[in-house]
Amino acid sequence: MSRIKRRHFLQLAGSTLATLGWSQDKFLSTSNSYGKVLAQNTSRKLALLIGINQYDSNSSGWIPLQGCVTDVQLQRELLINCFGFQDKDILTLSDREATRQNILTAFDKHLIQQAKPGDVVVFHYSGHGSRVKDKDSEDGFNGTIVPIDSPNNESDQVKDIMGHTLFLLTSALKTENVTIVLDCCYSGGTTRGNLRIRSRSSSNNLEVIAAEREYQQQWLSRLNLSPQEFIKRRQKGIAKGVAITSAQKNQLAADVSFDGFAAGAFTYGMTQYLWQQTRNPRLHTTITSTEKAIALIAPSSLQKPSYEVSPAANYTPESVYFLDKQTPPAEAVITRINRDSSVQLWLGGIDAQSVTAFNRGSTLSVIDPQKNQLAIVELDAREGLIGYGKLVIQSKSLSRGSLLQEKIRSIPADLKLKIGLDDSAINHLGEIEQAFAPFNRIEILPLQQGEIDYIFGRFTPEISPLKTAATPPVNSWGLFYPDLTFLPGSFHTSDESIISAVERLQNKLQSLLAIKLIRLTLNPHSSYLKVTATLSNPYNPQRLLGEAVTTRSNPDYTPKYRSASSSGIEQILLGTTLQFAIANQEERPIYINILAIDAERTITVIFPNQWTGLAQQISIPPRTTLKIPDYYTSGFELQSTEPLGMTEVLIVSSTNPLKRSLLKLEQLAGQNQISRGAMTLSHPWEVIEDLITDLDSNSRNTEVTSQKKNNYFIDTTQLAILSISFEVVL
Repeated sequence: MSRIKRRHFLQLAGSTLATLGWSQDKFLSTSNSYGKVLAQNTSRKLALLIGINQYDSNSSGWIPLQGCVTDVQLQRELLINCFGFQDKDILTLSDREATRQNILTAFDKHLIQQAKPGDVVVFHYSGHGSRVKDKDSEDGFNGTIVPIDSPNNESDQVKDIMGHTLFLLTSALKTENVTIVLDCCYSGGTTRGNLRIRSRSSSNNLEVIAAEREYQQQWLSRLNLSPQEFIKRRQKGIAKGVAITSAQKNQLAADVSFDGFAAGAFTYGMTQYLWQQTRNPRLHTTITSTEKAIALIAPSSLQKPSYEVSPAANYTPESVYFLDKQTPPAEAVITRINRDSSVQLWLGGIDAQSVTAFNRGSTLSVIDPQKNQLAIVELDAREGLIGYGKLVIQSKSLSRGSLLQEKIRSIPADLKLKIGLDDSAINHLGEIEQAFAPFNRIEILPLQQGEIDYIFGRFTPEISPLKTAATPPVNSWGLFYPDLTFLPGSFHTSDESIISAVERLQNKLQSLLAIKLIRLTLNPHSSYLKVTATLSNPYNPQRLLGEAVTTRSNPDYTPKYRSASSSGIEQILLGTTLQFAIANQEERPIYINILAIDAERTITVIFPNQWTGLAQQISIPPRTTLKIPDYYTSGFELQSTEPLGMTEVLIVSSTNPLKRSLLKLEQLAGQNQISRGAMTLSHPWEVIEDLITDLDSNSRNTEVTSQKKNNYFIDTTQLAILSISFEVVL
């Protein structure tokens, strides 16, 4: 069986994946109800979950965080509702509870003293990380987690918990089925753009207090380990089970603001992915899928999560928590049912990019383990990831823990693009507000006050010290992503005024808003249509360059694409010929549009590509695969073009014709005298708004949405919106 290249855990850094083999062990068996399924496993499941937001802002070296307590909720609801943990077996320490002593005591009493051989143990930490001097480590430092009562002080003595200590505590567990999850990092600190970084600011002079070293000596004695044997063991790898880290050693772990809440980019991405899986979500696939989710938040690949397996393990565990997941994929779970038929939901299974589409009027189906519909819940309101709604259709009695799958999304008709102002721009607030005043769909916000889509600011060498051909001119005005990565093509010259820059960006802003709107429809995990899409070079069709599939309607589908990149995102040379293959596995025709969004956020229509007689050319017959473009029928080829960088392709599939958007595209083609081929949109908002209107009108045949007028309603039973991303390189 293949093994993993290991890097020792005490640096709290992820290891690099070499090759993997998979264990055939199964821990749970199928059953007829959630309770029976999750109770089949006789081992006890114990978890200690720690989340710290309220660090003292007056202490040097760090800032308060915002998403760590949410991380604890995300992990807790996942463990209970998808992996069969009992509420009484999960201990949480949040904010002021998470002192150094309380964390150490909880690990000892709740995990070490209770866990027996064969039990499952999960330790999750979200908060600041740091590092301290350590003469026994290879680089002279040891990674730490930072309790709430460990501020910096003038003597550089800190009350951190070292990686050495976590190694000893984990060694004391009587079970091998241990998962350690650390959503923190060890350098960088403070903020970057609209992100908060989960690390105390770098310092090479920090040392732990004497009590930490004494505590380690106590455990060496209890474990009958000499200092030399201890060093030898920890240099080999982690002590037990699996350790999952949210970022590599020298990367930054992001604390991110979403629509109405904050969370760790890693924890949200991983737990949301696991909600959507059936049976056994594989460990390696979970980590690579989480990395893709993080990349959507921070296009510069802010952090790459990884994992490490104990060298004592005689197999590589298949799943994250040493357990199969036997519950159906879901977006939500009922957490409370009131006598008046109102309910409270936890919405932890919703994708980060789609959460804005779950507002008043959204509906979800309550399902049993066989995915039969038991009831329908309509949302009245949402606060972060907590939904409030009412039962509008009910066939059987329900209880806490019933799972829900999305049915209809509710996208705000007054959707706005949220633009944050960095320090260079906030001093020009009046001028900027005047410049943006003509754009009624843009909201100007300060940084660190909630979710933003982009940052408007001035480019300086401090933001990006590495100069390349694509680096903007110093002091030019333009747009950044929330992590301060500059948006290519949005900057001009150093002497440009703010008003001129905003006027120049008019079409760009329109395109960004259109992208935000269409992305709210993405539903690869929740669509009920059987559709798959692959990307290849037609001159080398055996090697796929990308793949997307509706996982809920294709649960037994075996992926054909294997990325050569650890991130799962293919690098494609400039000028490569590309061809998409869209497979309609339905017993009815589907109607499609294909849109490409390049690194500068310009939208190009790839399909339709014949601009006469469109109505006859955009449907795919039942059980048919359509190649796009097909040179022999269309007369043209599609190639990867500049700008270099990330390109995202959206495949829009609907069971109903997309008449309004089709008419708009036909008009634009005529105005631009285009008869065939790809068409770049000069006014993308109009096209995307018409496309959403098509999807909305096709959804209004349902009883639940027929009387709603304020939002766009998207019925996931009637469409699939898939995405394939790749990077164009030289």
